[in-house]
Amino acid sequence: MRTDGNGVAVISKMVQILDAVANGESVNVSQLSEKVHLPRTTVFRILTTLVAEGVLTDTYQPATRLVMWAHAALRSTDLRGASVQVLDKLLEQYRETASVYVRVGDARVCLDRREGLALLRHTIVIGEPMPLHVGSTGGILLAWESDEFRKELWRASCERFPSIPPVHHPDWEVIRRQAWAVSMGERDAALASVSVPIFGPATRKEQKVIGALSISGAVERFAQMDLEQVTSQLKADAESITERLHGIDISSIV
Repeated sequence: MRTDGNGVAVISKMVQILDAVANGESVNVSQLSEKVHLPRTTVFRILTTLVAEGVLTDTYQPATRLVMWAHAALRSTDLRGASVQVLDKLLEQYRETASVYVRVGDARVCLDRREGLALLRHTIVIGEPMPLHVGSTGGILLAWESDEFRKELWRASCERFPSIPPVHHPDWEVIRRQAWAVSMGERDAALASVSVPIFGPATRKEQKVIGALSISGAVERFAQMDLEQVTSQLKADAESITERLHGIDISSIV
């Protein structure tokens, strides 16, 4: 395959194409060319290489080689390892689903979770792309971004998940000040969630959110929770994860 004079540029185009097929939808060369805004010849050339290397199937779907990559990524992710004890404790304490989310491009992805113990509960697959423009975790993952970049991510998320319309625009300043967000029936009318930020290594003036810690479950049960107590506990747990990752002290900003 030619490098178009820049091998790094080709890798960037390859990543764009892999992102475009990550949802598992049936696509062809023309559809991918339109989606990633690249010439059909370039798209076809990259697809041919990815198929030959076992990264994509003959129908341009994610192939089993990606399973090996995904397993290695999960196994080596520091945030996932640092969250294990916290997720176990939250499940035992609240009996609701406890999760850690990260932003991947214009979507949020569940990195790890513990399924709730109630009979009525929801299921989310680890690694499944979900919208940023709805839900408390989306609010947390967007709130600390710059205004311009946040608008870009919001627009891209709405376009990527057109069947899930935005309920409202959160007050980003309020989310940053209180360091938590709540969602009642945004992505699904029956579901609610509360999320707090997990900060990564940074100075106090450069807060970098690398994930969101969340509990979620039925709206009816969350409506009866003591939100002040829940958010206080979640922030303490997020702080313990941050400390394991040598991040900043969350208590210094709340």
